[in-house]
Amino acid sequence: MKQFLFLLCVFLLFQNCSVKPTENPCDTSTSLFYKSLFLNFILTSGKTSICGMHTSVQLPPPTILNIKSKSTLNTGFLIGEMDESASGVQISLDSGPFMDAQTSGNQWKFQLPAAGVSTTIPSSGIWRDWSLHTISVRSTSKESNSIPITITVQKGSNKDINGDGYPDALIGSQAANRVRAYLSLGKAKGLDLVPVTLLNGAGGFGYSVKLGDIDGDGYADAVVGSATNTFAIYLGSIGGLSTTAINYIPIGVGGLLNVDVGDINGDGFSDVLIGVPYDVGNIGRVYSYFSKWSYGAVITSYSI
Repeated sequence: MKQFLFLLCVFLLFQNCSVKPTENPCDTSTSLFYKSLFLNFILTSGKTSICGMHTSVQLPPPTILNIKSKSTLNTGFLIGEMDESASGVQISLDSGPFMDAQTSGNQWKFQLPAAGVSTTIPSSGIWRDWSLHTISVRSTSKESNSIPITITVQKGSNKDINGDGYPDALIGSQAANRVRAYLSLGKAKGLDLVPVTLLNGAGGFGYSVKLGDIDGDGYADAVVGSATNTFAIYLGSIGGLSTTAINYIPIGVGGLLNVDVGDINGDGFSDVLIGVPYDVGNIGRVYSYFSKWSYGAVITSYSI
C-alpha cells in the first residue's frame, strides 16, 4: 500500500512534465535537469547519480572568470578557477560530451573551437561570428562531478592577442608610423599602461588597425593599414604579437586605407575588408581578402 501511494504521488507530481527533444538532461539551464535530479533522488533514497554527479558528495562547481552568460565572446579561450577539493574541470559545448580543461594549481583553461585547430572543433561544426552557443562547466574528482554551470554566449570577433582569455587593444598612429599593442591585465584590472609590442613602419603606417583571427589558431592577429596604399598582417600567439609581418600587400591608389576584419564567408577564419576612398578617380573602392589559411595559402583577394 505504501509503495502504491508513493508511486501515485510521483505520478501526480510529474504528470504534466514532458521531455523536449532539444533539452539536454545535463544542462542546468533547463527544467529537465532538475526534474531528473529530483526524481532520481526520490527513487534512490538520496543516492542520486545523474550526469556523473552524486548528491552524497558536494563538490563545488568551478568559476568562469573571463565571460558572463549572455555576453559576447571576444577571445579564443575560457579561463577560471576551481575548488581545492576538485582534481579537474570539464567543459561541454552545445550539449556535447564533456572534455577536460588544462589545469595548473587552482586555475583552469580551455581552448574554444578554432577553425585552424581541428582538435578543437566539435561534431556540431565550427563557431561562426555572431552564432549563439551554450557552455557547461563542471568540477571533477575521483568520487564525483559537481553540478555543471551553464552559460550562453555569442561568438564575436577575437581580440585576445596572447590567449589569456581577455580582449586586448591595438592603437595606431599614422603621424608616428607606429602601432602599439596593449594587453589586458585581467578581470576588472584594465589594460597594461606599457605596450608589450611596438610595430614600426612608414608612409602613414598605423592609419587604420584591427584585430581578428586570420589564421584560425585561437589568437588574435593584427591588420594594419597605411596612408600609402599598403596593409600588413601580424600574427598573435601565446607570446604576444609578432613584430614581423607575414604580408605587406599593396592595393589600390590614392593613399589612405581603412581596414576591417570579420568572417565574410562563414568558414571560421577572419577575412579582411579594405576601403580605399580615393581609388578609381576618387570614386572609392572596397577590396575583400579571404583567409585561405587552412588550404596552405595565407590569403587570396578580389575586389567588390
